[in-house]
Order: sequence, then structure tokens, then C-alpha cells
Amino acid sequence: MSARIGRHAVLAFTGAPLDDYHVLLDTTLGGGHNMWCYGVRKKFIIHAALFEEENEGWVWMAPIMPSRSVVKIKDCDTKHKVFCQIRNFDGNFIKRYNENPSTVDIRDPCQTIVMSGWYRDALGGFDTTRKSNQERTLEIKSACIWGWRSLRAACHHPDLAVRLGTRLGVLGAYLGIVSLIFGLLAVVDPLVQDDFKREMCSTFGLILGNWILPIVVSAVTLLIIGIPACLACRSPRLPKPRPLAKQGA
Repeated sequence: MSARIGRHAVLAFTGAPLDDYHVLLDTTLGGGHNMWCYGVRKKFIIHAALFEEENEGWVWMAPIMPSRSVVKIKDCDTKHKVFCQIRNFDGNFIKRYNENPSTVDIRDPCQTIVMSGWYRDALGGFDTTRKSNQERTLEIKSACIWGWRSLRAACHHPDLAVRLGTRLGVLGAYLGIVSLIFGLLAVVDPLVQDDFKREMCSTFGLILGNWILPIVVSAVTLLIIGIPACLACRSPRLPKPRPLAKQGA
């Protein structure tokens, strides 16, 4: 892992007590900025989310990093990835979950992750595993790039309104930046034309100012801003069709 990413403390959550961590890697970034990045790769028992949280943008698990951190979850079998928030188990949540008649009790919080069908589908499409006594290997890493992580989590959110609003916001920001650039270009453009009229053929200077320069600016703007914005707004990969899960998870 490159030291250019930041000061990394990649922590593996081992189970047993919820605060039992082991530091696997610790590198230092030049420039004086510290950034903690947490990660875990282990087998989890998958539980279904509560009905009232099916449309929320988080999963529940034992504490490995601050609650509501944005993380990237990768299924090690399907290789599918999804960005979301994580929330930490506490006594109140586990009590409320276990008292729900439509869910299967959480018996081992250290090995359990609670996620909705939306995120299970985004990770390749699989059912809950508590009743089948099976586990799935997931890799969970803190998303460290500011701005990018929020866009990715918002565009992977179960709520269509959140995804649409995020993409419209990105489109509006992109159009605003393009408008600003062309506004500045309109001020600089006459000076460019005057320079070329004095030094070269006036026709070439006119073509440069009216056609070539705007096209070049548009292409550079699209390359630097537009393409990364489109990548940030991608939806999760669609899973293969799977049979309906039985009641209780």
C-alpha cells in the first residue's frame, strides 16, 4: 500500500471483545496530514435489515471504525463492490432486532453484519445466511477520498430520490464550472484574437478564437471534470436473478 495514500492504520477486527483490534499496517504520508484508514476482511453471517430500514443507506456491524463512516464493501466471491455507511452495533439495536418477530436473533455480533436486500443485490445477489449456517467473506475498507466517497455512497443509496438528486447536483456543478470557464474565455478571447491578428494571418486568428479554442477548452473540461463525475455517479452492478428468500433472516 502506497504511503502517498496517507497515514494508514489498517485494522483487522478479530472478534471476541468489540474493541480488540490488531494493527496490520502503518505508513506515513509526507506533508504533515494524518488520515486513518480502517479495513477488515473476514467471514460474516448475513442478517436482513429491519423492515423500517430497508430504504436506508447503511449497514450494521460490530465497531471497527467510527459510526456512520463511509466504507467500500467488496464480496470476495462475486467481486462486486458497494459504497455505504456503517453503523455500530449497540445494546439497544440488538435488543430491538432480536425482539422483532420477523427476524432471526443475532447471537454473535462480532461475526454478524446486517444489510438490506438492496446492498446484498449490489454485492452480487445473495440471501441471508443465518438460518443456513453459512458465511460470506467480505472486505470492508474505509473510503478515504473526500468528496468521492460521499458521491459514491449517495449514488449507491437504496432511495431513488437520493440517487437522482446527487446526479442532478453533479450535473449542475459541472454545467456551472463550464459556464464559468466560457465566461472567462469570452473576456480573454478578444485579446487572443488581437495577438494572432498582429502576428499571423487574421483569418487564422479568427478561426482559433471562434472555433479551435472553445473546442479545446470543452474537451479538456470534459476530460478533467466530466468523465470523473460520470464515474462517481455510477450505480451498483446488477446481480443475477435469484429466488425469493424465506421469511426471517
